[in-house]
Amino acid sequence: MDNRITASGITMDATPEQVAKRLAKYWSTYNDQPGVAEYGEKTVINDALYGIGIALSDEYLCADGFAKFKVDLKQYLDGCA
Repeated sequence: MDNRITASGITMDATPEQVAKRLAKYWSTYNDQPGVAEYGEKTVINDALYGIGIALSDEYLCADGFAKFKVDLKQYLDGCA
């Protein structure tokens, strides 16, 4: 699937099935991270959002990608109100 901007403004370059697999893979290794037991809520929430972003599109990888995802997600959430 080509990179595409959905009607919501979120980039999604995978099928829903691929997104689910990517997200499951991300979470399956989460507990292997050193220090995960000491993570606070901010880290866990940001990690959850990052996982959703990278599952949707490689465009959201790394720090710059995560920053873009947060902007896109905010626009999406503002449109849901």
